[in-house]
Amino acid sequence: MKNILLLLILLLIINNCCAQDNQTESNWLFVEYNYSNGPVPPKYQYRYTIKIDNKMNGSIRYSFAYDSSSKKYVETINFTIDEERMKLIDEAIINSKVTTEKIESLPPEEIPKGGHIKYLRIAIPTENDETKLIKVTSNPSEKYSQALNYLYNLIYESVPNNILKDLNQKRAEYKEKQKQKN
Repeated sequence: MKNILLLLILLLIINNCCAQDNQTESNWLFVEYNYSNGPVPPKYQYRYTIKIDNKMNGSIRYSFAYDSSSKKYVETINFTIDEERMKLIDEAIINSKVTTEKIESLPPEEIPKGGHIKYLRIAIPTENDETKLIKVTSNPSEKYSQALNYLYNLIYESVPNNILKDLNQKRAEYKEKQKQKN
């Protein structure tokens, strides 16, 4: 009887250890991806910020108009992501080197004029229990751009499709109203 009890306890301990190994242990507090469609006339501007914390909570703040101070043109929606997606984001953060290297910007003469703007902010804990906020340039050098674009896509694809569809529909409706005003 004692052997069976010891065996059960041992199995519980092993199971618990394996479960802990499967949990994502991120070395960052939150990651925030910002996108703006760039310098276009105000009625065509839109932007969004997707923020994911290390507890698998996410939010998207979507401004589908130039006047983002007006609440009727801004929506914030919360969502959660699954463990598999969290692991992919962790790996992409590591591969992008945003927490370990200073991401170099393109030389000024190579920075494109116009177009969309994408950048990343990531908060990491420091040894003395403070938070370090790292902002990644919107024009990274070619050495970093592929890994960063992969990370940006992972973050964007973390937003549930129904939320993105709803927000894009509202932006389309806003654009249509603006066309009718002219």
